Amino acid sequence: MKTMKKIFTLFTVLFASMFAFGQSIPELSFRNPVLVSGTAGQTGASYRFSNAAAGIDALVTISNKSASTVVVNNIDKTSAGWDKAFQPELGFNGTVAANQNWWVEFSIQFVAAGSTSPVSFSSFVAAAFDLVGDGPCLREWDYMR
Repeated sequence: MKTMKKIFTLFTVLFASMFAFGQSIPELSFRNPVLVSGTAGQTGASYRFSNAAAGIDALVTISNKSASTVVVNNIDKTSAGWDKAFQPELGFNGTVAANQNWWVEFSIQFVAAGSTSPVSFSSFVAAAFDLVGDGPCLREWDYMR
Protein backbone atom coordinates (compact mmCIF):
# COMPACT_ATOMS: atom_id res chain seq x y z
CA MET A 1 0.00 0.00 0.00
CA LYS A 2 1.25 3.46 -0.85
CA THR A 3 0.36 6.39 1.42
CA MET A 4 -0.15 9.76 -0.17
CA LYS A 5 -1.53 12.81 1.61
CA LYS A 6 -2.38 14.49 -1.66
CA ILE A 7 -1.84 13.46 -5.21
CA PHE A 8 -2.07 16.34 -7.61
CA THR A 9 -3.07 15.33 -11.06
CA LEU A 10 -2.89 17.69 -13.94
CA PHE A 11 -4.37 16.81 -17.23
CA THR A 12 -5.03 18.97 -20.16
CA VAL A 13 -7.95 18.44 -22.43
CA LEU A 14 -7.59 20.18 -25.73
CA PHE A 15 -10.55 20.70 -27.98
CA ALA A 16 -9.60 21.58 -31.53
CA SER A 17 -10.89 21.54 -35.07
CA MET A 18 -14.47 22.30 -34.12
CA PHE A 19 -17.18 22.73 -36.69
CA ALA A 20 -20.30 24.63 -35.65
CA PHE A 21 -23.08 25.20 -38.12
CA GLY A 22 -20.66 24.37 -40.95
CA GLN A 23 -18.20 27.02 -39.78
CA SER A 24 -14.73 25.93 -38.72
CA ILE A 25 -13.59 27.01 -35.27
CA PRO A 26 -9.84 26.45 -35.10
CA GLU A 27 -9.67 26.04 -31.31
CA LEU A 28 -11.45 26.62 -28.05
CA SER A 29 -10.05 28.67 -25.22
CA PHE A 30 -10.83 27.76 -21.60
CA ARG A 31 -9.84 30.82 -19.57
CA ASN A 32 -11.05 32.72 -16.51
CA PRO A 33 -13.79 30.40 -15.22
CA VAL A 34 -16.54 31.88 -13.06
CA LEU A 35 -18.50 29.72 -10.60
CA VAL A 36 -22.17 30.04 -11.63
CA SER A 37 -23.80 27.48 -9.31
CA GLY A 38 -22.99 25.07 -6.51
CA THR A 39 -20.00 25.00 -4.18
CA ALA A 40 -16.55 25.37 -5.76
CA GLY A 41 -14.82 22.03 -6.24
CA GLN A 42 -17.85 19.97 -5.22
CA THR A 43 -20.08 17.67 -7.26
CA GLY A 44 -22.71 19.81 -8.99
CA ALA A 45 -20.56 22.94 -9.17
CA SER A 46 -20.85 24.61 -12.56
CA TYR A 47 -18.41 27.09 -14.09
CA ARG A 48 -18.75 29.38 -17.12
CA PHE A 49 -15.78 29.83 -19.42
CA SER A 50 -16.81 32.90 -21.43
CA ASN A 51 -15.69 33.27 -25.03
CA ALA A 52 -14.54 29.68 -25.41
CA ALA A 53 -14.96 30.50 -29.10
CA ALA A 54 -16.50 33.48 -30.88
CA GLY A 55 -20.04 33.80 -29.54
CA ILE A 56 -19.78 30.56 -27.54
CA ASP A 57 -19.35 29.91 -23.81
CA ALA A 58 -18.53 26.58 -22.18
CA LEU A 59 -20.42 25.47 -19.06
CA VAL A 60 -18.29 22.94 -17.18
CA THR A 61 -19.93 20.96 -14.39
CA ILE A 62 -18.34 18.58 -11.91
CA SER A 63 -20.75 15.72 -12.57
CA ASN A 64 -19.48 13.05 -10.21
CA LYS A 65 -16.55 11.90 -8.09
CA SER A 66 -15.66 8.37 -7.04
CA ALA A 67 -15.42 9.30 -3.35
CA SER A 68 -15.70 12.26 -0.99
CA THR A 69 -11.91 12.08 -0.50
CA VAL A 70 -11.38 12.98 -4.16
CA VAL A 71 -10.95 16.73 -4.49
CA VAL A 72 -10.94 19.26 -7.29
CA ASN A 73 -8.25 21.63 -6.06
CA ASN A 74 -8.60 23.99 -9.00
CA ILE A 75 -11.09 23.86 -11.88
CA ASP A 76 -8.51 25.30 -14.28
CA LYS A 77 -4.87 25.48 -13.26
CA THR A 78 -3.07 28.28 -15.07
CA SER A 79 0.42 28.12 -13.54
CA ALA A 80 1.44 25.16 -15.73
CA GLY A 81 0.41 23.58 -19.01
CA TRP A 82 -1.26 25.32 -21.91
CA ASP A 83 -3.28 28.36 -20.85
CA LYS A 84 -6.10 27.84 -23.39
CA ALA A 85 -6.76 24.25 -22.37
CA PHE A 86 -9.18 22.95 -19.73
CA GLN A 87 -6.79 21.87 -16.96
CA PRO A 88 -8.50 20.75 -13.76
CA GLU A 89 -6.19 19.97 -10.86
CA LEU A 90 -7.34 16.89 -8.97
CA GLY A 91 -6.21 15.32 -5.71
CA PHE A 92 -6.97 12.72 -3.08
CA ASN A 93 -7.08 13.33 0.66
CA GLY A 94 -5.90 10.40 2.73
CA THR A 95 -4.36 7.03 1.97
CA VAL A 96 -4.58 5.56 -1.49
CA ALA A 97 -4.71 1.76 -1.27
CA ALA A 98 -2.89 -0.42 -3.79
CA ASN A 99 -4.83 -0.84 -7.04
CA GLN A 100 -7.38 1.77 -6.04
CA ASN A 101 -9.15 3.70 -8.77
CA TRP A 102 -10.46 7.19 -8.16
CA TRP A 103 -11.85 9.68 -10.62
CA VAL A 104 -13.72 12.89 -11.37
CA GLU A 105 -16.28 13.22 -14.16
CA PHE A 106 -16.85 16.56 -15.89
CA SER A 107 -19.56 17.49 -18.35
CA ILE A 108 -19.12 20.34 -20.80
CA GLN A 109 -22.03 22.08 -22.49
CA PHE A 110 -21.44 24.65 -25.20
CA VAL A 111 -23.94 27.51 -25.14
CA ALA A 112 -24.54 30.80 -26.91
CA ALA A 113 -22.46 33.50 -25.20
CA GLY A 114 -24.05 34.86 -22.03
CA SER A 115 -26.93 32.38 -22.12
CA THR A 116 -27.84 28.79 -21.38
CA SER A 117 -29.07 28.10 -24.92
CA PRO A 118 -27.20 25.05 -26.26
CA VAL A 119 -25.09 25.34 -29.39
CA SER A 120 -24.97 22.32 -31.71
CA PHE A 121 -21.81 21.01 -33.33
CA SER A 122 -21.62 18.46 -36.08
CA SER A 123 -18.23 17.25 -34.80
CA PHE A 124 -15.10 18.19 -32.92
CA VAL A 125 -11.76 16.65 -32.05
CA ALA A 126 -10.58 16.21 -28.45
CA ALA A 127 -7.24 15.06 -27.12
CA ALA A 128 -5.68 14.58 -23.70
CA PHE A 129 -2.14 15.77 -23.09
CA ASP A 130 0.30 15.52 -20.21
CA LEU A 131 -1.36 12.75 -18.24
CA VAL A 132 1.12 12.53 -15.41
CA GLY A 133 1.84 9.12 -13.86
CA ASP A 134 4.88 7.17 -12.78
CA GLY A 135 3.94 3.83 -14.35
CA PRO A 136 4.19 1.19 -11.60
CA CYS A 137 2.52 3.15 -8.74
CA LEU A 138 0.41 5.85 -10.33
CA ARG A 139 -1.34 5.50 -13.67
CA GLU A 140 -3.68 7.96 -15.30
CA TRP A 141 -6.16 7.72 -18.12
CA ASP A 142 -8.74 9.77 -19.90
CA TYR A 143 -12.15 8.71 -21.14
CA MET A 144 -14.24 10.93 -23.41
CA ARG A 145 -17.66 10.25 -24.84
